[in-house]
Amino acid sequence: MNPLTGFSQYLLASLILVSPMIAKDVILITSLDLVDSWKPFAVWKEKLGKSVEIISTDAISEKHKGTDIQETIRLCVRDHIDNNGTKWIILGGDSLPGGKGIVPDRDTQHRNMWGEKDDIPTDIYF
Repeated sequence: MNPLTGFSQYLLASLILVSPMIAKDVILITSLDLVDSWKPFAVWKEKLGKSVEIISTDAISEKHKGTDIQETIRLCVRDHIDNNGTKWIILGGDSLPGGKGIVPDRDTQHRNMWGEKDDIPTDIYF
């Protein structure tokens, strides 16, 4: 008999989300406050056959050490891609000027439609 009989699919997906031992197809990075909000999305992706791990920026900061939060997130992303075969990264949160926000971006300089240089938020850095 399966010891997990009777567990809801949602609970099983929640257990899977926190298991660090299994390589995941999708890594979703968000704030600790938003982890629970992203769980229905993760359950939906699991139903589609993708394994998902939600990682908070707090947990990333505990394991990876960069010069700022952007580099710390990038180190986590590289680790999961290089060592776990992760295929997709989802940044689950906003980015605000000055390296603030839930998942801060790394701005790049581009010419806007008026020919002026502008800081453009981008996820390319990750």
